[in-house]
Amino acid sequence: METIKSYAEKNAVKVVAFGFNFASKISNDDMDKCIKELLNVESFKSDFDSSLSDEISMTIGPDGIPHQKRQVGGIVFRGKSNGWEINFTSNFLIVSCKEYTRWNSISQQAYVYINILFDKLKYSLNHITLEYLDEFEILRPKQDWKNFLLNSECIYLNKKIFDTDDFWHINQGAFINIQEVKEKILDTININYFSDELDNFKNKINIRTQHIVFFNQITAFDKEEFETYFNLVHIHSKNIFEDIINKSITDTFKEE
Repeated sequence: METIKSYAEKNAVKVVAFGFNFASKISNDDMDKCIKELLNVESFKSDFDSSLSDEISMTIGPDGIPHQKRQVGGIVFRGKSNGWEINFTSNFLIVSCKEYTRWNSISQQAYVYINILFDKLKYSLNHITLEYLDEFEILRPKQDWKNFLLNSECIYLNKKIFDTDDFWHINQGAFINIQEVKEKILDTININYFSDELDNFKNKINIRTQHIVFFNQITAFDKEEFETYFNLVHIHSKNIFEDIINKSITDTFKEE
């Protein structure tokens, strides 16, 4: 009888996201122009539904009376027949996928969308981010599922959780270096055992690994360099996941 269930048959990835943080906030006029250009991209019109998001700002006038101003804050493109989503605001761009298969195919499709976007968005960046959310459902919480799912020797796990019968949470972060990436990377690892109130209170483990590459100086979009960085950070993230999860589980996820 099964003790745990991964989010998908050949992996546990619920969401993967590619993030870009703009060096400065995009002006309202530029936002309007960019959104109009993106709405005219043929592949976006065929692949996505779109919706605008509002931004509300508050100012205090000379008379001391607060005044609200509503303006377009960004646009969200949601895939019509796949799990892709693009969220563009005046501060950041996120390209995410909720139907993960394998890195090679997912990253290549992400790069297609990203290259289209930065053909229109000529803005400099101060960091990029790769983030994974992996999920396991605990089907038999009264059994010894922790030693079955988790690697008890993993440096990212607090030993106390193996003696804890209730829900728990681990959140940690550190700056690290990866060979061939000249910038520092902030690793944040968040592991949560909880009852999911949005899914019939099922017991679940969520593992969120976020990796932010901080540029030493404001940087223009560079297709080849950024793709290299994302590929290297993916390998690093995968190694962390495979250290957290028991080898008997990760062996079933080996890429074909």
